[in-house]
Amino acid sequence: MVERLMSALHDHQQPLQNIINTLYEGLLVYDQTGMIVACNSQITTLLAVKAEDLLDQSIFPLTCIWENGAEVSMADFPAMIALQTQQACHHKVMGIYRPDDQLVWVLVNAQLFAEQGVICTFTDITTYIQQGEMLSTKLHFFSLLFDNTNVGIAVTDIQGHFVYLNTTFCELFGYRFEELIHQPFTQLLTPELHTKAMQWHVRFLTNAASNSGHWPLQHRDKHLLRHHIGESQLVDDKGHLFKVTTITNLQHYYQHNTLILPDLSHYSIWLPHLLLSLSTTLLSIDKRGILAFAQGQHLDILGISPEQVEQPIFKTSKQIARFAPQIKQTLSGEQLQETFQQDNRVFTLHFLPLMDLDFCVGLLILLQEVTEQHRLSTRVKTLSQETHLLTAHTELALLTTQENQITRVNPRCENLFGYSQVELLTFPVTQLFVNKHDYEYIKHLIAEKNFEYQPRQWLRRKDDSVFYGHIHLQPVQSQKVLWLIEDLTRQQQTQEALAVSEIIWANSDDAFLLLDAEFRILRANPATRYFTGYFEAELQELFLQDLQVEWLDTQINEQITSALQQAKYWQGMVWQRHKHGGVYQCRLTIQPYQPSSLPERRYVVLLNQLHNQNAALHDPLTQLANRRLFCHNLTKILTLAKRNNKHFALLLINLDMMADINQQYGHVLGDKFLQYLGNSFAETLRHSDLVARYDGAQFIVALGEISEPQHAGLVGEMLLFKATQPMVFEDCTLQTKASIGIVVYPQDTGEIEELLTMVELATQQARQVGGDQCLFYNLDLQALHKA
Repeated sequence: MVERLMSALHDHQQPLQNIINTLYEGLLVYDQTGMIVACNSQITTLLAVKAEDLLDQSIFPLTCIWENGAEVSMADFPAMIALQTQQACHHKVMGIYRPDDQLVWVLVNAQLFAEQGVICTFTDITTYIQQGEMLSTKLHFFSLLFDNTNVGIAVTDIQGHFVYLNTTFCELFGYRFEELIHQPFTQLLTPELHTKAMQWHVRFLTNAASNSGHWPLQHRDKHLLRHHIGESQLVDDKGHLFKVTTITNLQHYYQHNTLILPDLSHYSIWLPHLLLSLSTTLLSIDKRGILAFAQGQHLDILGISPEQVEQPIFKTSKQIARFAPQIKQTLSGEQLQETFQQDNRVFTLHFLPLMDLDFCVGLLILLQEVTEQHRLSTRVKTLSQETHLLTAHTELALLTTQENQITRVNPRCENLFGYSQVELLTFPVTQLFVNKHDYEYIKHLIAEKNFEYQPRQWLRRKDDSVFYGHIHLQPVQSQKVLWLIEDLTRQQQTQEALAVSEIIWANSDDAFLLLDAEFRILRANPATRYFTGYFEAELQELFLQDLQVEWLDTQINEQITSALQQAKYWQGMVWQRHKHGGVYQCRLTIQPYQPSSLPERRYVVLLNQLHNQNAALHDPLTQLANRRLFCHNLTKILTLAKRNNKHFALLLINLDMMADINQQYGHVLGDKFLQYLGNSFAETLRHSDLVARYDGAQFIVALGEISEPQHAGLVGEMLLFKATQPMVFEDCTLQTKASIGIVVYPQDTGEIEELLTMVELATQQARQVGGDQCLFYNLDLQALHKA
């Protein structure tokens, strides 16, 4: 542990560029002033800008919009929000106009990073946005077609209940939609046919019969309908069976001499607006080749105008004439699709026949511009090729899972786990874990879509050896997850080692000192103050020998010199003196190390006291509780006071003349005086109260559950009397002045650290106004105490 700590103290960080470049997200790093100070290659590729156009910019250089089309202001940019509020800003969807006028949609997250800076991630979601818009458009358009067709359409499940009905179906039978939906289809039959019809329905859906029986259907008023009935099976992606029934009113068509294309002109109010909003151009042509309908924003591409309706389609323009073979083929009942380029733009034509029974009565032509989709497809193809090359050569193991099955791996994954690609694809991902509970935890993260957390787990190789893996999860499809696995066993990153060492340095109960070659103290961790009484700034002016009661004797010096010359550590027992005069024994460990960038040697010193657990929580001189134990118990007192609405008080006693006593009479008599006062304070208080040695010349008292705030002042006066009485030790009369600060909860409210700060301020003020008095932090309580 000491060797890792020494290495981490010297090496502050390790470049992470290789890891950053393997990420799929674009990254921008802002400092605390809002300036862009770093970016990765993915963000420059995503935005089609150079790194130098982004770095050192105080504003984002590209125009951004929200989903509703409103422009994103500088103040609303996620990075600025995070800097202003000092809180993370998550899941902001924005569109960004690149310099080539292409609009890309990104998911932006801003996270606080490194001394109040911000790191922004940009995830490209353009494909998802476009697919969502396209699906919504199709669903809306086909829903309109279904609801406005003259053919009745109904869908029934295997139990025979209606799960979908269009308006025409309900009108044919004289029912309202809410009267039929979720009802059995046998409601349209005479009662004596219900059982037999249901049996044939099940046989039809289970392929035991070619049809469900052509049963006579009746109108609501009980007369039979003589309409053409069509039936087909439908299976959804979960394997559920449905029957689709179509009802055609033949009487409607027999009343006309000729079959004509359904009239779209009565939709002239809303359909043009719909088509313009969908960027879709729609033409309808009847079976005679007459243009019946023409609307949309790209009619000029086909050389057609809305005024040419009722004209033969091939006489409207030369552009449409080149599609004559496709139009004629569609009028024979086939569906076709044609893609062409014009004016550096890409368009797709869909030729859809309109069927009436088994006859084609016309066709629809849908024209859509797919330039961006075509560019996106090309880009995706290029990215796929680049991704394949990257995954083949990256130092990270990559695998894709669907549920718990491995579906794809890269060569590094084979090398890391020792399995071949074929073997990895034949067993579940759980086989790679040492403990099945570890996989259950990751499975929970995937189910909760918690992809921000990056777990570290022990993983198993084919030869049953294990390694410590850092796992990054990333969704790639709705059902698939990409795993990026890094082996941390062999590659210990300096940043991780530094973080661990800093935690140990800051939170260890042992004292750590960093020395130069002359044993001068360079650094000290927080625990050193509780050992020595010195702050780090004070220790940096001292040498190690300044902390000793007397410097090590010649024999010990020779042992240390011999051990350190052989680059070994030395360990032994020494006596040290506290800043305020107390002495304590501790184990001293000195470990040398040689930084690679410095010519001179450094030393790490470890100080730990050899006491049992009880002694670790008590002052070795007075045997009272020390500050650590006192604060622990004070937390309980504060919690109970909040819960039960009780009062308690803190009294900090400062012995103002202890430094003079130690200088005049020596530390031995001074220690005896402190022991006597500590015992005297403990005897004066109740057993339910707490008393502790707070610092070298300070004691602290907690009075639990006092009934009135004034009682704290009475106890303070008794303690003041005890502290200031003269005492005789070895024919020497010792006497000191004392200053006592008092805090009463809840009149003085706050958490533990705040209450301790208040009582320290009150004690300091009592000493500044002359000492030998008690002073409340709360001015109202002080006035009541003096009254």
